[in-house]
Amino acid sequence: MHSAVGALRAAKFGHDTGAGFFAVQKQCGITPAQLRSPLQVHGNKVLHVDNATFDPNTQADGLITTSSDITLGIGIADCIPVYLFHPTLRIAALLHAGREGTLRNICAEALRQIYA
Repeated sequence: MHSAVGALRAAKFGHDTGAGFFAVQKQCGITPAQLRSPLQVHGNKVLHVDNATFDPNTQADGLITTSSDITLGIGIADCIPVYLFHPTLRIAALLHAGREGTLRNICAEALRQIYA
């Protein structure tokens, strides 16, 4: 975890072409095969993902997993990243909470799925 924090601090974000993201990914040892990052649509759709093949064109603003072999990713600008973790069930979620997702209760939707 410490290397991830250091990589985040060192990465140059803003108007770059994604180089900062790829620097963090490399520093943390995350391979492209491990990364699950949806095509965000500013909604409240939350999907469960696992080690099966993942289509990066999948439209959603939240991901939930029980797999420790994958890394969840989202892009943010002026939106809020929300991280959820259930230590007993070993479920992790990463949500992109923008204006529309927040109005549509994306956090409640993720919690509903976690506790279903």
